[in-house]
Amino acid sequence: MQFLEKLQQFNIILASQSPRRKELLDAVGVPFTVGVKTVSEDFPPLMPPTEVAMFLSKKKVMAFSKELTHEKT
Repeated sequence: MQFLEKLQQFNIILASQSPRRKELLDAVGVPFTVGVKTVSEDFPPLMPPTEVAMFLSKKKVMAFSKELTHEKT
């Protein structure tokens, strides 16, 4: 199964109001919903730049964690 086909099996939440990110997902045909929660985008000052995006992504996931469910397949 190809990567994009696998993505269609998931309920993807774009936790960003970025028009460019929305445009990119639309362009490749990935189904998603936009959901925004207030999350501090602060990160530890000594964190390596290569880790910042993942750190902030995890914070956003945690903001949605109460609403997300895991279905067993």
